[in-house]
Amino acid sequence: MGETKTICLLKNINHNQGIALDNKKITFALNGYTLNVVSSIEGVAALNVYNGGSVFLTGEGALHVTGPARGYGVTVASNTFLSQVTVTSATAQGVEGKAAHAYNKANLTVLEDVTATGIRSFGVHAQEGAVVEVGGNVHAGNQGVCVSSATVRVSGNVVADGNDLIDNPEGIGVNVYNGTAENGGNVTANRVGAMMRASGTMTIDGGVTAPDYIQFNDDDPTTIAGYVLPTTKAGYRTYQTGTNTVWIKDGNTVTVENGTGSGTYVKDAVVTMAAGAAPGGQRFLEWTTTPSVIFVDSTTKNSSTAKFTMPEQAVVAAAVYEAIPLYSVAVQNDGNGTASASANSAAEGAEVTLTASPNPGYQWKEWQVISGGIIVVNNAFYMLASDAVVKAIFEEIPPATYTVDITGGYPGVSGEGSYTPGAIVSLNAGTRSEYTFLCWTSSEGLAFADVENGTTTFLMPDHDVTVIANWSYDPAVPPESVCRINETEYPTLRAAVVAATSGQTITVLKDITSYDPLFFRGKEIVLDLSGYTVTVDSTLVGYSTAITVSNGGKLSLSQGSGALHAKG
Repeated sequence: MGETKTICLLKNINHNQGIALDNKKITFALNGYTLNVVSSIEGVAALNVYNGGSVFLTGEGALHVTGPARGYGVTVASNTFLSQVTVTSATAQGVEGKAAHAYNKANLTVLEDVTATGIRSFGVHAQEGAVVEVGGNVHAGNQGVCVSSATVRVSGNVVADGNDLIDNPEGIGVNVYNGTAENGGNVTANRVGAMMRASGTMTIDGGVTAPDYIQFNDDDPTTIAGYVLPTTKAGYRTYQTGTNTVWIKDGNTVTVENGTGSGTYVKDAVVTMAAGAAPGGQRFLEWTTTPSVIFVDSTTKNSSTAKFTMPEQAVVAAAVYEAIPLYSVAVQNDGNGTASASANSAAEGAEVTLTASPNPGYQWKEWQVISGGIIVVNNAFYMLASDAVVKAIFEEIPPATYTVDITGGYPGVSGEGSYTPGAIVSLNAGTRSEYTFLCWTSSEGLAFADVENGTTTFLMPDHDVTVIANWSYDPAVPPESVCRINETEYPTLRAAVVAATSGQTITVLKDITSYDPLFFRGKEIVLDLSGYTVTVDSTLVGYSTAITVSNGGKLSLSQGSGALHAKG
C-alpha cells in the first residue's frame, strides 16, 4: 500500500479487462512495447485509479486505455490522497462513455489523443479541483471538453459533432462551469462552440467553428462580432458576461456564403468550408474567395468541401452554383412500331425509361444506341453528359408451328416436322418388304388427298397430329386364292377390289376374313358370294370404316346364298 512498483513490459500486451488501483503506485517501464487495456463490460473503466494511486510511464512505448458504454477509458480520483495518472491515449466506446475523467483534485495527463465515439459521450470531463492535460486532439459526440470547478488544458483541436437519437446536432466544443479551459488549437462543434456557465475562463488559441459561436449561461448565443472592448488579454478578443470570460486569439474572420465554415482563424490555420445544398435545378460549381487563398489537402476551388490556409487578412468565400445542363433524348423506330422516352431531355446521371409499342404482327426486339454512349438495361439508361439517340427495333412475330409425327413409316418415310396451320404436308410412307401400303389413318380426323396412296398430302390443322401408315402383308409366295375376276384369281379380297374395274364381278372362292378396309370409289362392283361368308374387319388397323363407297361407286351382292359382314 502506497509503495511504488515498476512493471517492465517484455512484449506487446492486450489486457482485456479493467484495472483498478486503490492507493497503488505503478510505473510501467514500456521498453518500446505497447500495453492496450480494454474494458468491454458496460460501466467498468479500463483504468480506475483512486485514493492516492498513480500510474507513470517511462521509456518509449505506449499505454492505451479503452472503456465501454457508460464507462470510462480512464478515471482518476484523489479521495484522501493525491492520485496522478499518465496514459498515452484514452478512448470511450458506446453511449455515454467518457474517455478521460478526473475529479477531487486528481491529476491526469493524456500524452496523445482523447476520443469518445458514442452519442452523449464526453472526451474530457474534469471535476472538483482536478487538472487534466491533453497533448493531442479531443474528439467526442456530446462534449469535447467539460470542466466543472477544475482545469483542462488541450494542446490540439477539439471537435464535438454527435447527433442525438432523432439526428439533432448535440455537440458542444468546450463547456466550462466554474473553472478554467485552455485550448491550443481550433474548436469545432455542430451545435455550440464554447459554452460558459456560472463562472470561469476559457482561452482558445485557434478558431471557433459552430452554428452557435459562444453561449453564456442560457442567454442567446454570442456571435463572432460580439466581443467587448477594450480586451482584457493582449492578442485576444474578449467575450464576457458577468464573471464568465472567453478569450479567443486575435485572427481574421472567414465569412462563408451559401455554406458552412464561418469563423475566426489565426494565420496559417487550415479552414474547412462546405457548400450548402444547391437550389433546385442547380449544382455546385466553385468557390470564389476574396482575397485569393491557397487550397490544401488535395482540394480545389471546385471541391464542394474545400480547405485552405488562412492568410493574414479576412476572407469572404462564396459557394457558386450553376444550372444543371440538360441533354436531349431522341427515340427513333424502324417503322414497325412506335417508341418513346420518359423525358425529352435530362441531366447527367438522371434515369430515362424507354417504352416500345409494336405494330400488329410485330414484337419488340432490341434498343439500338445511335449516339450518346449510353447503355440500355431493362428498358432504361442513365444519362451521360451528351445528347442521346436510341432506336427501337421490332421483328415479325413468327407464326405458330405444330408437329407431325408418323407411326408405321419405313425406309424412305418423310413428312415429319413442324408446320404452320394451313400448310400442305406431304407424306411418304416409305417401302416395306413383303407388305403393300394399305392406307393412312389419324385420330385427329385428317382429310388425306388420297388415303390409299403411300404418297399423299393433307392440310395442317392448328394442333399437333400423329398419322399412321397401315400396311397389308403381301408375301413373295402368293397364298391360296380367295376370289377371282373372270379367270384371274387373287390372294386377298382387297387386291381384287383394287384391280376391279367398274361393272366387273368379284367371285368369292372361300370364306374370307379381311382386315383391310375396302374402298369403292367411282366404280360399280358386284360381289358373288357363292354361298360363302365374307367378313371385313378394319378395327385391327385402326381405320374407322370397314367398307367405303364414294364418288358414284356401287357395291351389290349377286343373288344366291352367302353373307357379307362389315366391322369398323
